[in-house]
Amino acid sequence: TPLDGSTGNKCPPGKYCLSGEQPTDCPPGTFSNEDTNTKSSDCKPCSLGEFCAGYGNTKGEKCFANYYCPEGMIRGDPPEYNCTVGHFCKQGSDVPAKCPSGYYQDEVLQSECKECPAGYFCDGSVSPVVSYSSSVCPQGMYCPNGTQYNNQYKCPRGTYNDKTGLKAAEECTPCAKGHYCDQDGLINYSKKCSAGYFCRSGARVSTPEVITPIGVDAYQNATNCTCPECQCSPGTFNKSSAGPCPAGSYCPEGTDEPKPCERGTYGNTTKLEAASECSNCTKGHYCGDVGLTGPSDECWAGYYCETGAKSPTELECPLGQFCVNGTYNPEDCPISTFRNVTKVS
Repeated sequence: TPLDGSTGNKCPPGKYCLSGEQPTDCPPGTFSNEDTNTKSSDCKPCSLGEFCAGYGNTKGEKCFANYYCPEGMIRGDPPEYNCTVGHFCKQGSDVPAKCPSGYYQDEVLQSECKECPAGYFCDGSVSPVVSYSSSVCPQGMYCPNGTQYNNQYKCPRGTYNDKTGLKAAEECTPCAKGHYCDQDGLINYSKKCSAGYFCRSGARVSTPEVITPIGVDAYQNATNCTCPECQCSPGTFNKSSAGPCPAGSYCPEGTDEPKPCERGTYGNTTKLEAASECSNCTKGHYCGDVGLTGPSDECWAGYYCETGAKSPTELECPLGQFCVNGTYNPEDCPISTFRNVTKVS
């Protein structure tokens, strides 16, 4: 009510008006956005994340970045509320925000967190990360920038990792020769490639059915087949050099390099497991080199070749008989003829 009954006005925002007195400013740390306040308690404490400097505030201002402001602050950079390590404080913060996993903060008064460097992980699921130095990427894993937990990125199948601190999948070691690595995140290898197959490096399965070029992602289906035309998906790679034992060779268990069938033999099918499975050279023919998929040629005239011959002149045609090309069983000279030298065709 006006003092003289005819003049005066409503108590303005930012102030309070005691009965019969002039308006009084709301004190620092408080504000009022309403009129007709009648007592000091009508001035509200400055809101969370804001500060109210000076007198007569009708609203608060946002707390400064790098600080946080509980209720009733009188300045935007309260020294008792510096943003703490392991946290960040953007403008208008009422409490420090914990750095998310993949980030850390080792300094006070910061408005952003620092990305966890490659070779380490920053797991903030339990407590904020202040330092990453004790969180080295473990064996079997690799940790690019921003890794959130210790086993987030596993070395892919076909590789293993017995070291710590790896930064990228390409640093994982291809599975050793003669072995295969069929799981992600391995720290060692022990499983031998199956007989009938070779595993030079990076094998993913014991029976790799298709030779997969380096740099091509091998998609394994239910029968262990691959699709060589597939491109590597982001974050993956393939260093495999493995496949079925080729024709002309045999591969015992744990083979890294196919072993050629010996001279005098050949192999016309794939996936042979032992030298005994190579076929003896066909009679009348010879197999003059290793690793053949079929006989080299017919035995020469004047000679004959039994099963398993290694040379076109394997056996001299005997006296009293003759041998044409491809002979495996010398024939007797006809009646009324004779031959008193060998090698006659």
